[in-house]
Amino acid sequence: AFCWASGNIVSKRIASPSPLSLVVWGSLYAFPPIMILSLIFEGPQVFVSSFANLQWTTVAAVFYLVFLSTFFGYSIWGFLMNTYPAATVAPFSLLIPIVGFSSSSLFMHEDFPMWKLGASVLVILGVAINVFEGRIKRVFSAN
Repeated sequence: AFCWASGNIVSKRIASPSPLSLVVWGSLYAFPPIMILSLIFEGPQVFVSSFANLQWTTVAAVFYLVFLSTFFGYSIWGFLMNTYPAATVAPFSLLIPIVGFSSSSLFMHEDFPMWKLGASVLVILGVAINVFEGRIKRVFSAN
């Protein structure tokens, strides 16, 4: 949570004209150290076996993670952070896990127990109350 909040503050202070450029450059700088650490701790044989056993589902997952989740998601998030106050945008980060396990249930046919549905409803209600706080106060103060 601390790193997420810090990243949002840094992103807002940088005020990059293109949030996508911030994501791309950040990803390019992160790639070499991650590859070196992977080679040190996992060894080169992991890379060889990964490419030897490559399946279309793996390629689709990487495509989703790189393009839809990272570039698209962070570009929208960066735009929102540059356009609106951080306190207005930040509560929407609570919806990320809901989108994640809902997507895994829909596309990967993973279980979606009732407790997840109940928790999702509570989180969505909390975000809605936060977003519409002024309107809710006006409705209840008018009565």
